[in-house]
Amino acid sequence: MKPAPFWQTWGLAMNDWIHELRRYPIEQVAKALGLTVGRGNRFTECPACHHVFKSKRSGCTIFDNRWHCHKCEKGGDVVDLVAVVAIGKTLHGATSEEYEATRAEAALRGLVDGKAGATITPRPRVAPKPLPAPETKPSAEVLAEELAALQEAMRDDGRIAICTFSHVTQTTPTRKDLTWPDLVDFATTFQPTTANVKDDLPLWSATIYRPETTRGKAGVLAVSCLALDYDHGATFDEGCAHWQDYQFVAHTSWSHTEKEHRYRIIVPLTSPIPASQYAKLWDWAWKKTGGKIDEQPKDTSRGWFVPALRPDKPRETFVNNDKGTPFLDWSQLPDQEEPMPLEEVEEMADDETPTPETDPGDPWPPMDLVPAEWLTGPKPKREYLLKRDAADPKQEGQRRWIGWLPRGKVAMLAAAGGTGKTMALVQLAACVATGHRWFGYQPQSRTGRILLALGEEPPEEVAGRLSRATDEIINELTEELKRRGKGKLTEDDKQKVQLVRERICERIVPWPLAGVPGVGLTDREGKPTEPLKALRRHLKEQGPWDLVILDPMSRFMGPDTERDNALATRFVAALESLVDVPGRPTVMVAHHVSQSAYQAGAIDQTASRGVTGLVDGVRWQAVMAQEKDDQKLLRLKLAKTNYSAAAPEIHLEFNDNGVLRLVPEEDVEKRNNDAADAKEDAAAEKAARKTARKEARKEARAKRKEAKAKSSAKPLCAS
Repeated sequence: MKPAPFWQTWGLAMNDWIHELRRYPIEQVAKALGLTVGRGNRFTECPACHHVFKSKRSGCTIFDNRWHCHKCEKGGDVVDLVAVVAIGKTLHGATSEEYEATRAEAALRGLVDGKAGATITPRPRVAPKPLPAPETKPSAEVLAEELAALQEAMRDDGRIAICTFSHVTQTTPTRKDLTWPDLVDFATTFQPTTANVKDDLPLWSATIYRPETTRGKAGVLAVSCLALDYDHGATFDEGCAHWQDYQFVAHTSWSHTEKEHRYRIIVPLTSPIPASQYAKLWDWAWKKTGGKIDEQPKDTSRGWFVPALRPDKPRETFVNNDKGTPFLDWSQLPDQEEPMPLEEVEEMADDETPTPETDPGDPWPPMDLVPAEWLTGPKPKREYLLKRDAADPKQEGQRRWIGWLPRGKVAMLAAAGGTGKTMALVQLAACVATGHRWFGYQPQSRTGRILLALGEEPPEEVAGRLSRATDEIINELTEELKRRGKGKLTEDDKQKVQLVRERICERIVPWPLAGVPGVGLTDREGKPTEPLKALRRHLKEQGPWDLVILDPMSRFMGPDTERDNALATRFVAALESLVDVPGRPTVMVAHHVSQSAYQAGAIDQTASRGVTGLVDGVRWQAVMAQEKDDQKLLRLKLAKTNYSAAAPEIHLEFNDNGVLRLVPEEDVEKRNNDAADAKEDAAAEKAARKTARKEARKEARAKRKEAKAKSSAKPLCAS
């Protein structure tokens, strides 16, 4: 009987017991292993380094069903806790034999195979195994000969070398040499899974590693296949059409749905491509597909989860293996170099320093010296989204437009809840789209779009706000045109009014997000999330953009961002990545002020809620607050600016239509004077009433005294 292919049995049993073990509380697992959990939910002795903690404030802590030792800095989940007892270390980088030893320990303790809760006498803990001695690295000649042998084997026998990993945490690759039919069978066979969790699946990679190396770009020798992920922008049939000239196999991936096609295409190469030239091959593939492939999995050490059955999810495969269709010959592609000579392979093996070509995942931009044109050429002009009217210091009596809100930067508008910041930002979007002034500031718009992402507003509320903002612009424009035309509107004027609505519809992209969960741009560690990557992808596909509005900022933050300066800095960096899209838009976020700032009426940089890293990271900040003496009057002050001059604060108020309008300073001064006069009159009236009451009491006392004197002066009656 023919044995089952390795991918049908590889790793499946391991997934079952790991998933079963992770369902138990860590306290129950510790008790079964004979570990003591002391007061404060801590281990009195570290299960990894066996250090005994005497202080109650330090030790080996337990939190969220995970453990961590502050002495040896080791830790993990319940599976890692069993592993340190069984093999003396966690499962990070463990081999398949160490996985089996951990499973045997869990079975012995009654934690798997349906025996949880059994009473078992704890056995003595196993001492940690000593680290293996470092082994010598193979010579460059051996590596070069191995690469040449691989290339010759694939050309002659059609063998394709891949590597496998039994779990996502395993780092030791297992080499597999497959024929093309075997690889097709592997890619089109969907393995059953016991849980709807992708991280429990085995991994595979088209990477050929150097001997005695672990997973990572440093140990890559060559790549045997071109594996590409399609996550957005192309249907399954469209992606397959890109590679119809070559043999390939395609299968849907874990997140594939009928509406969102997500799949992987594997194109075999005629011979393994050296790691140093893989970046050029990937760039060629990106251009060939029109940028439809995912940019993230482009490094040479990329691993993929095996095809798996997901409950209630569609799956699809396609194989193009016609005899007349060739493998992809990377050495014959346009703008590709010839195969690397043996001497260069030897140099590559000796050189451990990654370069931009060998390390396409490097996040740093290239380093270079100062170009001469920076110092001798014309000075670049800073661009602004909004400008303000100000006096010209060079020409007395003249005025000019100067920058106020910079383009291509991260900005913040802070205000208390219910003050009107959302309506102000909706009006900003409408003004940028139409070129109408926003509270006196003139938009310097091009033809880009405006994204209006409102995290707390349903569609009907967004529609109402946009409608009121549009009507306000049309009313002001109509009054201005009538004033110019002496009370009449010409046909050109009517077209200008109609153009306002057309520009609103053509340029504003409303995005109501009320009730939409999981839109955080960073995670608990401040790392970019999938929603951030998807948002960047949408912005790149639908640009150019002039303005991106995110309201409120708290809906898009990761956990604890407002309480940790490091997380706040990474969140601002995530916002800055939204600038690097077509049009280089300004990213405006709305934020709340702190309770103390609200009660004190603060209107400076300290007013924003949260740590200082948020305000320090943004390049522009404005604060909006109510006047103490006149609650209907709002103050808008520029609290921070890195690229423009300081500007005087302005005052706003809501009109009868619920739209903010600019209040002239003379009206503000008159209202302040009237309020001061009213306050003085009220104080004078209060003093007059107090004086009157005092005089009345004085007069009453005098009358009582006079009456008493009269009664005492009467003669006594004879007895």
